[in-house]
Amino acid sequence: MVANVDVVPADPERQRHPPEVRRRLILAAARRCIVARGVGGTTVREIAKEAGISNGTITYHFAGIEEILAEALREASENFTRRFLDEAAIKRGARNRLRYIVDVNLPVDDEQRSLWRLWLELWAKASREPDLAAVHSERHAYERAEIAGIVERAVADGELEPVDSRAFAIDFVGLLDGLGLQAAIGDHEVSVSTAREALYAMIDARLTWR
Repeated sequence: MVANVDVVPADPERQRHPPEVRRRLILAAARRCIVARGVGGTTVREIAKEAGISNGTITYHFAGIEEILAEALREASENFTRRFLDEAAIKRGARNRLRYIVDVNLPVDDEQRSLWRLWLELWAKASREPDLAAVHSERHAYERAEIAGIVERAVADGELEPVDSRAFAIDFVGLLDGLGLQAAIGDHEVSVSTAREALYAMIDARLTWR
């Protein structure tokens, strides 16, 4: 899970931008609509209004709302994942890197809560939309591979005993998603601190440190 939902302001219709910049502005507007109104309230008309452009400008760049949703998810996930992996990489030791990934992925502030609302809306939609489901699968596979890589490098460096890094990554990402979801929707038994403690405990239970 990548990407500040609110970083791009509404764009005047007549302001000229290269096509890729215009696409990013449209996707940023789509993400703001999803967070504010849900997927059901996110239409080409609403995205155009949010971005300050015409419906025709959107349909020029995208085939339809399904493509917009898939690309909005991909871009948000890519941006967010790249940022937290770059920040985790400068932490000392695999335990600190993994704990940092836990910390920044949980819904701890307004930015993270907005991202979780985005993920939850698009996860629900993906259960009925194969293209959106494919993007989810692609992004989760990338995240698992990166987590496995952190573990593999720690084993190679002598920080960890040998372990099935892929199995760990599957469980780690699954637990992070599940507990993060429960914390995001306000489960009375799963606060952010409860989720963090459970994930920290999982890291230490599944990995043997030297």
